Amino acid sequence: MKLLIAISTAFIMALFGAGSASADTWSGPYFGIHAGKGWSGLTSEHPENNWWTSGDNQQFKSDLAGVLKGGQAGYNYQVGRWVIGGEVSYSDAKMGNIARNPYYTTDDYEADINGIFSAIVRLGYDVSGTLIYLKGGYASAKIETSNSDKRKISKERGRHTGPTVGAGIEHKLSPRISLGVDYNIIDLGSRQATLDTPTITRKYKISIVPRHAEVTPGRTHTIMVRLNFHVTDLFTAH
Repeated sequence: MKLLIAISTAFIMALFGAGSASADTWSGPYFGIHAGKGWSGLTSEHPENNWWTSGDNQQFKSDLAGVLKGGQAGYNYQVGRWVIGGEVSYSDAKMGNIARNPYYTTDDYEADINGIFSAIVRLGYDVSGTLIYLKGGYASAKIETSNSDKRKISKERGRHTGPTVGAGIEHKLSPRISLGVDYNIIDLGSRQATLDTPTITRKYKISIVPRHAEVTPGRTHTIMVRLNFHVTDLFTAH
């Protein structure tokens, strides 16, 4: 909550306290940094009994939340007041949660989402140096799940992919610097995971047996403040 208040305050101050700095044009390449917050749900379903379930087709559910920070780079092209462009970004996200195993109360279940990458296109409209835009494209993230008592019993990680959509507002503080707020919804989809799970044999020895699980994140939401630095359009004659 404190982070969201800080983001909103910074943007409002920039929007209304920047004076009449010339927006010039949005056309050209840009790069920048971002920071914010993300949240999601995640379900891990196990079709067969293993070390840390008590039956078949049991589920672990987590509510994940955390901070994210990273960078972005893109290119804009402006025609009249309309602005179209493409962008790639990467966020070092720390969205996780540790919860008590619902089947064995001595165990903990942990889930994390991090390493969010996106490649999107943006369509925006310029209002006196303020760009209001919609966007959509492709995203991926690394998702890791594990179960433990006093040690890691089982662990799985993999990259999930899916579509992303979002919207934002960005204001020119000067012809070369802009500040904005950006909101995204990412659908990462489900993925079948293979976990190396310890199993006790008849001779009371522990062997590692691969087990399967269906890992399904809910829609992942992110909101962030972005600072961009704009480079003179190389294709604009001066």
